[in-house]
Amino acid sequence: MRTGLNNLVSFSAGLWYELDLSTTTYRQANGRLHRIGQTRPVTIEIPFYAKTAQQVTFDLIAKKTTASLQVDALDLQAALEAAGASAEETSALGTALSLGQAVYRALAGRV
Repeated sequence: MRTGLNNLVSFSAGLWYELDLSTTTYRQANGRLHRIGQTRPVTIEIPFYAKTAQQVTFDLIAKKTTASLQVDALDLQAALEAAGASAEETSALGTALSLGQAVYRALAGRV
């Protein structure tokens, strides 16, 4: 393991002050904020200067991370967009996924 601590459920915000080109590092560090037991909404900020090499780097990391999530089948909406689904179709899917998650939480007693 390269980044972070194992018990970050006490924290709900992350700030990347330096971009890493590894999607593994990015996903691992951000995943630590989304640990089981986290009850607060998580926010992750990545400041960069617009129209500079930082923005180009950020855009490339975002594309790599999206592709990584698609390959791992962790982001269904992104996978549909990559397959050519329109924005309206993916929006409808997002609504359906939210409904499905609400049903699951109700059945699991997490309402």
